[in-house]
Amino acid sequence: AGGFRTGCLSVLPGQSIAVTVGGAGGAGVAPCSPGVAAQGCSGTNSVFSTIISAGGGGAGGAAPETYRVGLAGGSGGGGAGEGDGAGGTGNYPPISPVAQGFDGGTGENAPGSDRGGGGGGAAAVGTPGVEPSKGDGGIGSPYGNLGPLAPSYGTTGPAPGRYFAGGGGSGNGAGSAPSGGSGGGGDGASQSPSATGVAGSTNTGGGGGGGVQPTYNDGLAGGSGIVVLRHPTAKGGSGGNATTTCGSYTIRVFTGDGTFGS
Repeated sequence: AGGFRTGCLSVLPGQSIAVTVGGAGGAGVAPCSPGVAAQGCSGTNSVFSTIISAGGGGAGGAAPETYRVGLAGGSGGGGAGEGDGAGGTGNYPPISPVAQGFDGGTGENAPGSDRGGGGGGAAAVGTPGVEPSKGDGGIGSPYGNLGPLAPSYGTTGPAPGRYFAGGGGSGNGAGSAPSGGSGGGGDGASQSPSATGVAGSTNTGGGGGGGVQPTYNDGLAGGSGIVVLRHPTAKGGSGGNATTTCGSYTIRVFTGDGTFGS
């Protein structure tokens, strides 16, 4: 999954600020990876002024050997089951005191099957592919300031609010499909050779589900990012793909690149 960040900024009257919505990472194919079934592509950053949420790290792939580790990112990519690939580092670049994401899980090369590690989420690490776990994606983070727009964005989760940046489930050569984390993470592929994973949900920053051996099916793309701005209505403002008011505030949702004007 991508990183998840919140923050406050002072905006001067008449100021315009560019908004960049991060693009989704993709499967382990060219041009992102130079090998067959190699690492997945990492996502790109979402940006509003000085607040930057890093794209999620690509997952490890089966071959060649040096590409089995997950990549670092806002949340880390899961490691490949082939060769016990290590999970990628989350919260990269480092943000404190609240991390923007967590590490991906480690894969396991077990007799007769390979279990990938789940992708890290905004609020939890991806589970390893080591028995008895199955490489589920880490849970994302809830956001509660969408007002009347809430049902249109994010996903449900175990607590109130709409969840974003859930990790993708791994490709699992040992049984049932690993689950993606709440917040748009796609489920991974099950043991069946014809199975495929599920893509991350659009505008959630959720990670894509992994592929599975023996056919080396590619993992699926993650979900694109989202930028949400909330400001006093009395101060004025412009921009956004969807807007609403909630009390004395205006909420602006950017699902693609744009400009916020004060």
